[in-house]
Amino acid sequence: VDFMGTLKVDNLQKEDGTAIITDGVIPTTILTNSNVGMIKLLSTSASAAANFQVDSTYINSTYDNYHIDMGFLHATDNTGLNVTFLVGGSEVTANYCYENAALTSSTYGYDALGGSNMQIGGATGNATGETARITMTLSNVNSTTIATYIHGFHYSTANNGNNVGRVFNAGQDYNSYSSVVNGIKFAPGSGNITISYFKLYGLT
Repeated sequence: VDFMGTLKVDNLQKEDGTAIITDGVIPTTILTNSNVGMIKLLSTSASAAANFQVDSTYINSTYDNYHIDMGFLHATDNTGLNVTFLVGGSEVTANYCYENAALTSSTYGYDALGGSNMQIGGATGNATGETARITMTLSNVNSTTIATYIHGFHYSTANNGNNVGRVFNAGQDYNSYSSVVNGIKFAPGSGNITISYFKLYGLT
């Protein structure tokens, strides 16, 4: 005999009364402790400004690792993107390292030690349609023994109109690996940056 049907419930609890689903929603604490998946922490946009920052409201001791998706446009043509970390709520402008390159090139942009920021991706145009996209991971923010680092992929339309894909990795260098990171700042090499979308996820 085959039985088919639909079971509809608003709430599910464990035997001890702990909620698993309440009003059709799984509580964030349950998901965080499950060690599976991502928790969306922030979804926003921002009008033109000198920089875009995410502080300890979202990047803190709750998660060690984060995923970021971001779309942006520079006001100044042929401008790159610089990233710095916040430590104790203040921007750090020393002791970074980075490396990045276009997938169609054998030349690399890098600073192996003592950089003032992390230069990720490459130059982006500012004409209509010349936007840029980044998908990246931010890791080890709470560690005092392993450097906090970022790595990911940068897609942009260059100032000559060509689409370019770039890979990058960057982070604290040997002199700063012990600092706990509680924020991140994105700033163009010059001019303003407009954030068309920014999504931040905590990795459980």
